Amino acid sequence: MRLLTLIFMVVIASAIKPQTAGQRFKNIQIFKDIPATQLEPTMAFISGSLGVRCSYCHVPGQFEKDDKPTKVVARRMIRMVFELNKGSFNGQGAVSCFTCHRGKPTPVSV
Repeated sequence: MRLLTLIFMVVIASAIKPQTAGQRFKNIQIFKDIPATQLEPTMAFISGSLGVRCSYCHVPGQFEKDDKPTKVVARRMIRMVFELNKGSFNGQGAVSCFTCHRGKPTPVSV
């Protein structure tokens, strides 16, 4: 009986997929397929890479809004980073926001 219960639990656990960011949060466009639990650490990495707070791109308390131009630019930049990594580095994370921004809101000249 215990073995049957254990097998049942393993089958159920493998069938349950973690909720994606797109399922849990409103207006997620770029990171909609990552696990919802990874959205906040991802955003923290981006804000740290630019040396800014969340309110630089987001309307406080209304993260789903697209009212700030910096949020639109951020989406373009993230797509650019994805394409650079995909096209030039076989999908490896060789390039990130920090590569150019170095903790500054605007990219540092190379």
